[in-house]
Amino acid sequence: MNGDGYIKLYRQIWENHYLWDDKPFTRGQAWIDLLMLMNHKDAFVIKYRMTVHRGQRIISIRQLSERWGWSRTKTSDFLNSLQSAGMAKFESDTKKTVITIANYDFFQDVKATEKPPKSHRSATEVPATNKNEKNDKEKRIPLPLENVFQGRDFPEPVKAAITDWLRYKAEKKQDYKPTGLKSLLTEIANNIARYGDDAVVHAIIITMAQNWQGIVWDKAKNYTPPESPEPKLEFVQDGVDDAGNPTGKWVNK
Repeated sequence: MNGDGYIKLYRQIWENHYLWDDKPFTRGQAWIDLLMLMNHKDAFVIKYRMTVHRGQRIISIRQLSERWGWSRTKTSDFLNSLQSAGMAKFESDTKKTVITIANYDFFQDVKATEKPPKSHRSATEVPATNKNEKNDKEKRIPLPLENVFQGRDFPEPVKAAITDWLRYKAEKKQDYKPTGLKSLLTEIANNIARYGDDAVVHAIIITMAQNWQGIVWDKAKNYTPPESPEPKLEFVQDGVDDAGNPTGKWVNK
């Protein structure tokens, strides 16, 4: 059998398909699952304040074990075997595991990742396009959003939140036209000046979580940042005085 070429493997096969409910996974099935889990483009993850690149994914050993029906030991051994074979690498700390697929583009060529047609007929027919509908789509802001932030000096967490917001609105078929987008970015900049970056990110995230139509800026106004822990002080002795009492200073531990 010739091993060259590609097949299109659509991520929706995860949804409502009995094959993916059958556990434990085989090692081959786990490998395919990993490939499908990876980010297909770079994204900033607000929770960890880091960029996860194309071909990477933040996920825990526990989550993978539950997906595959494996013990955590077996999952760790499998990842180690992939790393030894040069197929993937993973880095773990107390909060997360970052998995990187080696040569991700070899498995996921951009031309091979387009959404598959629903049927052979839809793949061979040229759909009729309403002229007004076409013009309206051309006026709207397309995804991906490469040029949205041109001329705007937003911090990375704010950019990530705005990008998520624009995708959220696009999914609701309420995506922005250029004038509306310009007004949105100006409004966000003004609220950053009033309330700060973290408050604006918080307001955008809460709005999406509640499935609201527009960003509720009261959530930024009423935002209370988490309290920093009290510093722990330690006395560092550097000598004694004439009475024999220790001398020194208190420093942060």
